[in-house]
Formats: sequence, structure tokens, C-alpha cells
Amino acid sequence: MHPFEELVAGRFLSAAELTDPKVKILVALSGGPDSVSLLMALKAGLPQTQIFACHVNHGLRGEASQADAQFCRELCERLNVPFQLDCLNLGDEGESHFGEECLRELRYQALLRVAKKLAISYVVSGHTLGDQIETMLFRLFRGTSTGGLAAMKAVRPLGFEGEITLVRPMLNLERAAIEEYLQKTDLTARIDESNANNNYTRNFLRLDIIPLLLQRFPKLLENMAHLQVICSREDEFLNQMTRAEINGERGPGLSIEKLQHLHIALRSRVIAQLMRDQLIEPSFARVERVLEAIAQNRDTRQSLSDGFDLSIKSAQLKIVPTGELACGVVQVARARLLLPPVFLPLPQSGTKNIVVPWLDKAVKIEALANLTEPAEQSFPHRQALSALVDLSNVDGELTFRPRQDGDIIWPLGMPGIVRLKQYLHANRDRQVPAQELLKQLNDTLAQRLTPVLADSKEVLWVPGYGLSEKVKVRRRATHGITLLEIETDINSEESGFC
Repeated sequence: MHPFEELVAGRFLSAAELTDPKVKILVALSGGPDSVSLLMALKAGLPQTQIFACHVNHGLRGEASQADAQFCRELCERLNVPFQLDCLNLGDEGESHFGEECLRELRYQALLRVAKKLAISYVVSGHTLGDQIETMLFRLFRGTSTGGLAAMKAVRPLGFEGEITLVRPMLNLERAAIEEYLQKTDLTARIDESNANNNYTRNFLRLDIIPLLLQRFPKLLENMAHLQVICSREDEFLNQMTRAEINGERGPGLSIEKLQHLHIALRSRVIAQLMRDQLIEPSFARVERVLEAIAQNRDTRQSLSDGFDLSIKSAQLKIVPTGELACGVVQVARARLLLPPVFLPLPQSGTKNIVVPWLDKAVKIEALANLTEPAEQSFPHRQALSALVDLSNVDGELTFRPRQDGDIIWPLGMPGIVRLKQYLHANRDRQVPAQELLKQLNDTLAQRLTPVLADSKEVLWVPGYGLSEKVKVRRRATHGITLLEIETDINSEESGFC
């Protein structure tokens, strides 16, 4: 066995804390040098492990994307590794329409889908030390904390349920070791020409900034790697102390006096964690505002936005919903149990009305086989509760459901995919309030459970906010979708509930 294979296999088992190699793993295979060497090393170094490979084809580079997918398929055939292909079909508008973070998020979602389908608990990626350094510099220049400088972890949960684990066994390996292994084993790999485009931030760091820094600081990679280890250890320790401080409080709030006696670093961490527990982004400015209020220790109530306020009363600090009723993570989770997804079968002709019980409404879907020209209504007002759409390229089943953590959308007329939370926040002044649809919930909880139309990959329509580019009518509309009041709008015997 080649030393590289033994090293990578050993680091996988160690990172995943496995003593028995008889498990199923899914290797993220892009076709590049890192993922090719990873797949080969695991195949040779873990003969008892059942290895699968998945290539995610973004479909953004035309024939080059297809060639990458074919290369990965043929490589897996030679290695006798079961191969999975997930096509995102993001269109031919070019990679500039999609941010780097969005593309990465889409890849992880694709890998998560495949792993769940195959009942695999471990996804393995070929991130290297170079990727780690790029991540650290990217976060440093953009603005981060010591937690951000901890950068990528060798092991972390993948997905919000956390039942699948992402493992990066090559995270501390330099590119030279990978290139030497490929050369000695006569392995070939694909080269993505977009990696030479320094318009992308990470490419700019890798191609321009890091080589320049290495000229002045030859030990840059080694020193940055040491910094990452230190930050990771200290971040883990501080997170434990933070959680202990929060869990040590018996009441619903935190004692101002106790907070004032904490070191400013730990105090800041406690405040940031309180915000995260309520799904609020703990920005530097927000945390500083709370720290200032703690120092003053006066009864106050201030908006933190995102539907929550900072409340200090009787020397107790709380983060509370703007509305009167509680709206924490537990309440959101409980509410979601009462708001199950409703699956929407697409009619090939005619009309279907599908009841959404928790809205007291129905979704009317009308097939428009005879409509050959797009109509003005295909670009409805943002607050419209109906739209003409092209559903010919949706992925998987359509569902009408509450929004979920991690939802993404490609807003109509916008250059690329964004997180749904960001989209809703940016359009909060032009919305139909979610409480008008979810009348049984208080406003804050309703906003956090905004109803959406989605396929298996992304949100397609947010009633009252707008459509996704994915269902934009370019040639002709395939369907019309409308939210109807059950009592007044559904009276046709031909509708047919299902």
C-alpha cells in the first residue's frame, strides 16, 4: 500500500472515530486532482469499506461539465465503485449568476440527498490544506471571529438533522503530496478552467494573494495551519464555557449582575449564543448593542430585528419575540409538526385544487397546454397570490409547506441564488404579511413559518413576495397557480380535490 493511501485511510477512520471499517461512505467526486486522489486512496486503503462516489454536475459549463461527469463515471467503472450523478441544471446563464457560497451549499444539498437515498452515514470530501488557508483568509478579509478562523472542521454534521457526517481526511495535506501521489500512480484528473478565473474570491486568494504572501513569508501555510488548530481548540473550549453559563441559569432570563462579572470575551459569546438559539444572526453591531445595555443595566426594550427584542427588566436579560406570544426554536418546531407539507401533483390537463388545511386555503393548479405565448401575468406583482409559471424543469415533487432552515431561492430578476431568509428580510416592506395567511399564529411565528412552494432542491414561489427564476416563463407558461379561499372560491364540481 502506498504511504499516501495508508495516511488518508487512517485519517478518515480516526476523524470519523471508527474502529470497524465495514461502513458505507459517499465520496464527493468532482474529477479534479484532490477528489480523484481521495477516491483512489480510500479504495486502496479501506478494502472492507463499501465506497460510493457522487459527481454533482452544475450544468454551467456546457460540454466541459458533461465531460467532467463522463470522466468521473469512467473512473468509477475502472475502480469498480458505484457511481451517482446529481444534475443541478442551473442553466446556461454562466457561473457569474451564482455566488460561490450558493454553489457550495447546492453541492452539499445534492450530496445529502444522495447519501440519504443510499442510506449512507458518511460523506467524504477532498478539501486540503490549501482550501483551509483560503477559507481562513476569505473569512479574515470579510470579517470574522476566532470561531471563523477555526475554518473548516475535519468532521461536522451535514444537514440540519445531523444524521449524516461530513469527513475531510486530507484537510491538513498540502497539494505537493497529492500531486506526487497522482504522478506515482499514473492517475489523471480533470482541470476546471474556471479555477483560473480570479474574479472569484477564492481563486483570487489562491492565484494572486497567497503566492505573493509566500514570497515574503515562506512558512505562511505552516503558520496558518497552526493558527487554525489553536483557534479551533480555543473556540471549542469557549463554546463549552458559553453553553455552561447559559444552561446554569435556572430562570427564563440571564442575570445582569452575573453577566457583568464574566470576562468580556465570554460575555460576548453568551450573548451571541442566545441570538443563535433564536436563529438571529449575531453580528458584531448587535452583540455590542447588548453589551452596552448590560453595562448600563437599566430597564429597556430594544429591537434586534428578525422579529426579536432585547429586554432588560428587573436586572434580567431576555431575548424575546416582538409579538406577545413566545416564538423560540421549540415553538417553531412544534408549529411545524402541525403544518405538514402538502404534495402537489401536476395536472397534465384541466385543473386540480389541493386543500392546505393549516391555511384554510387551497392551491389551484391549472394546466395551460394551449397557452403558447407568455402573458403579462407571468411576472405578477410581488404581493400577488397567483402566478403563471413554467414548471417543466422542477426537481422532484412539488410541495406547499412552511419555510425551513437552509431554504434557498433564485429571486426573479436577480443575478443568483440567495438564502430565503435573506430574501424575505430584504423584501419585508413589500410583503403580504405571513400572518394574513397563517391567521392562527402570532405575527412573529407566522413570519418564521412563511408558506412556500418548493421542489426537492429550492423554493419556487413565496406567495406575497415573489417567484423564482427557475419557474420564470421564458417561452410559454405550463401552469397557473393560485391560492384560493376555500369558502368562497371553490365551487366547481370539476375541480376535484385530491
